[in-house]
Amino acid sequence: MPNTLHTLSEKANHREIPDAAIAMLDADGMVVGWTDTAQRLVGYSAGEVVGRSVSVVLPFAQSALRSGEFAEQCRARGGWSGITAVRHRDGRTLNVSLQISQLWGQGGAVRWLVCGTDMAALSSVASTGSVRESILTRTP
Repeated sequence: MPNTLHTLSEKANHREIPDAAIAMLDADGMVVGWTDTAQRLVGYSAGEVVGRSVSVVLPFAQSALRSGEFAEQCRARGGWSGITAVRHRDGRTLNVSLQISQLWGQGGAVRWLVCGTDMAALSSVASTGSVRESILTRTP
């Protein structure tokens, strides 16, 4: 029976872990790819953001990606990660754990892969997961 509980716990935790929102940007910070998960996170559909500046949802991004210093840091480190504010379609601001990775395309074209997860969702999973794990390990 303990194996069954452990398996159920893993399945429950797996379902609760939020999916990462993913977008792809060109070298100028224009959105060229958008996932359904990105839409769920920020409320914008692919049709509303593809072909537009990423600054629609990432206020710091337009100037940062065009900034030689930031771009050079990203290139030198292979990307950037941290927590930043993201603008939701309804106007509110979300704190998002963000990772930006540089990709090289055909002919040396630069793309940026942006992956983000809502910090509130991560905090919720971490706290409920820890509590559940503690309860299940103590259950005979």
